[in-house]
Amino acid sequence: MVAQQLCNNQGKVRTRLGAEAKYRLTVEELQLFANQLETLPAKVSGHEGVTDLLDNVAKFQQQAARLLEREVVEVEEIEKCLEAGELLEIDLQEVNQLRSKSDQLTWLEEVKEFVEDPSEVTVEASKQLEAAGMSLQPHPNVERGLAKLKGLRMTLEGWEEKASSCLTANPKLGLMEVERLVAEGESLSTALPTLEKLTEACRKAREWWARAEALQKPENYPYLDTLEALVARGRPLPIRLDPLNQLETQVASARAWRERTARVFLKKNSHYNLLEVLSPRYEFDKDKKKKKRSNEDLSVRHPIFQGLSAVQLSDPQEIVNAFKQAEQNELVSMRELRDKNLATERAEGNCMLDCELCREQFQPGSVPLPRTGPHKSRDRPNSLRDIKFLCPACLRSRRPRLETILSLLVSLQKLTVRLPEGEALQCLTERAMAWQDRARTVLATPELSAALAKLSISRGERADGEEQEDETSDSDGEGPSSPRKRLGGEPGLVLTLTARTIVQLEDLMMEGDLLEVSLDEVAHIWRILQATPGRRDKKYPELDQLEAELVAAREERKKEKIKKRMQMTEQGSAEERERKKMRKKKKEEARRAELAAADSDDDCSASSPKCRRPTGKQVHWVQCDMCELWYHLFCIGLKPHNIKEDEDFNCKNCVGKHGSTKRLPGKKPKEKIEKSESGSDMDTD
Repeated sequence: MVAQQLCNNQGKVRTRLGAEAKYRLTVEELQLFANQLETLPAKVSGHEGVTDLLDNVAKFQQQAARLLEREVVEVEEIEKCLEAGELLEIDLQEVNQLRSKSDQLTWLEEVKEFVEDPSEVTVEASKQLEAAGMSLQPHPNVERGLAKLKGLRMTLEGWEEKASSCLTANPKLGLMEVERLVAEGESLSTALPTLEKLTEACRKAREWWARAEALQKPENYPYLDTLEALVARGRPLPIRLDPLNQLETQVASARAWRERTARVFLKKNSHYNLLEVLSPRYEFDKDKKKKKRSNEDLSVRHPIFQGLSAVQLSDPQEIVNAFKQAEQNELVSMRELRDKNLATERAEGNCMLDCELCREQFQPGSVPLPRTGPHKSRDRPNSLRDIKFLCPACLRSRRPRLETILSLLVSLQKLTVRLPEGEALQCLTERAMAWQDRARTVLATPELSAALAKLSISRGERADGEEQEDETSDSDGEGPSSPRKRLGGEPGLVLTLTARTIVQLEDLMMEGDLLEVSLDEVAHIWRILQATPGRRDKKYPELDQLEAELVAAREERKKEKIKKRMQMTEQGSAEERERKKMRKKKKEEARRAELAAADSDDDCSASSPKCRRPTGKQVHWVQCDMCELWYHLFCIGLKPHNIKEDEDFNCKNCVGKHGSTKRLPGKKPKEKIEKSESGSDMDTD
């Protein structure tokens, strides 16, 4: 029967190759069993099968020995031999040996593929493969593979450490050094995590370097915002960029020039930026609210530049043409605004201020008056006739003198960076000098030369006090075009000029007032026009009287504010008192509600009539033995002596069901005695 089972197992093992050999016989046991079959006096069924099984085992052992002895063997041969050994269903030592050799060969193949394929070589993968090799049976080939893996892993870890230190190095490494490190990493593996970062950094550095070299060529003259963007792109890169320091120096110089120019031109807390002040005016809507722009908002393109393409911006002549067109548009818009303001109904009275440029009228308290010097100054004007007034919308800057602007232009020529503000300043200077030549030509005519002589003004002479003006003046209300001395000559001098000359001077002064530059010729023309009959007949208020009225108005407004604040304070105090009263009232109501709730807890269950809330010695309690409700004896019309200890008590609602009110013998009384509100104990008798 055992022999039969051994023969049958050979066919069934195919479905159990993965099962454990828990009941398998060893070779010695099989040999002993075959010997026993030989010694039996009778022939046993299955004897031949056992003999064949022994022969197959011997053949398998011979084949396995040959495979184990060979140094170079294919994994497929070992797997085929293993399959034959599993079919025998015998516990063979060679099977385990072949399985170990198969695992070793498979691992060595994995190591070979791992080393030969750089795309998969990583430190983590190397560690996992090493751990798998450590679990194998010791063998020289396995030891060599482990040593190779360990060397590769240490090489990868060393490169990763160098790459990580390169990304955070201070000072930064040069581009050539980083590229050599990248090439070394690519020769080891392309799957290293830091290699991708270094490769991307090298690519960006190459692009940045090419862009910087292109901008540094003599034919290129980049704008400041272009260089600022390039510097901002180069700073975060973990590679040393040699042109970066030079570009940062150029950007810093350009910014310093722009800040210096802004200090010269801009008023304190001005809502205009430097480019708006230097460029021709393009907004004439006084109702449009202006917001102060920060320095970071200076890169916003001015309307003059918005219509130009990149090619046109690179051509200086196109810039000049755009400014010329903007100047013409400014003149046209200003003439239209002057005509519009002159056509409106003029306010009657002598206390209105007329802007010399836009011709709009202002209340004296709504706009700042120009500074007129100390009150006791000898040259201080006494009337508004001697003060040239420009409204804040027309006097947008501090209007430095032409000499100061020329020094700024000399500094601008040393810069290697283009600035929109620099180009605007150049165009403004050219426009101012062209206007100055025209004005001098007009003032040189005999008619106007005689007028200047009568006014004791020589052409080219600066007004008294203007010598003290420099680029650091911070007067907001005082424009350089405002004369700082009274008219020369006789106080009542009237100049008679032709109508054509007056119109020419008016038009010329309008163009001069549009310039954000201080020119003596503007003041000379204004003084001549102020002496003409049309302006001489106009009545102006006395300056001291006007200032006194303004001071009184300011004091009145201040008193109104103080009075209003006091009224609000008093109103707030009354409201606070009312709130305190309401809070006190709410607290009192809450206390009463709590007392009422506490009293309701002491009410008994009497319903008709309801609980009368007895106090003091009248408080005696009794409990119904049926419904177990509590009652005051006073509320149900009883007295303590009516209740006996040995009798049951039923309330009026339960008496219909239980006629007797006697307490059962042996029961304890259920009378409950409470303290009265007055604090005295109740009588229990």
